[in-house]
Amino acid sequence: MRNNLLKIALAGMLSLTTGMYTGGSFLGHNLNYEKQAYEAYEKSRLEELVKKEKEIMFEQLKQEQSSDEIKIPHYKLSPNSCSKYARLSAKRIFEKEYNPANAWDLKYDNEVVYSFNPDEIINDSTIYESLKNKVIDGTLKPGMILVTSRDMRPEEYKNYRTYRTPGKDKKGNKIEDTHAILYLGINDNGQFEFLDQWVNKIEKMTIDDFKDKKNLKPRLIIDEPNKDTT
Repeated sequence: MRNNLLKIALAGMLSLTTGMYTGGSFLGHNLNYEKQAYEAYEKSRLEELVKKEKEIMFEQLKQEQSSDEIKIPHYKLSPNSCSKYARLSAKRIFEKEYNPANAWDLKYDNEVVYSFNPDEIINDSTIYESLKNKVIDGTLKPGMILVTSRDMRPEEYKNYRTYRTPGKDKKGNKIEDTHAILYLGINDNGQFEFLDQWVNKIEKMTIDDFKDKKNLKPRLIIDEPNKDTT
């Protein structure tokens, strides 16, 4: 029900921003200002409605996606096995079956749910809002893998490879996304929590930890491959 209300409000905002006006006819060129004032008022009102609906839905999701009780799983893995750690944990905790691949190759053999736009990952604030929106609209769900990029010098990319060519993935494309973390849900502090293997350290992490790990930026939301072959 709330998703429907949110969609209606967003549709109203879109109609206003594209110049549609349904509040009646305006006669005389002096009324153009009144039309613009009305549209600005309606847009502001709808933005406030959307904001309130999102906060209500987020509070509900905090209960539905609580991550506080999830125990951190441990496996005997070599350092820098972030993708394998995320995949094994997704299976143990959420019963999800991802096809194995390096972080930069997960997109080829699993389902790409969403690709972030550059303006969504500019800084911590935009990253938080982007992830929050994706959780609220159901795009990002517990058990999905977030593939990220991080700050690296150009020559560092040569340390990553699928086959023999440094800096190239399994299809010969330049490697840009080098880390994978598993989305767990929302903790009691309202923070999004992820499971992460960083070098050889296993831990839960939040968006606040992204900056400490060379400014991680989400690039892709990955889900297990679609099993429906019909």
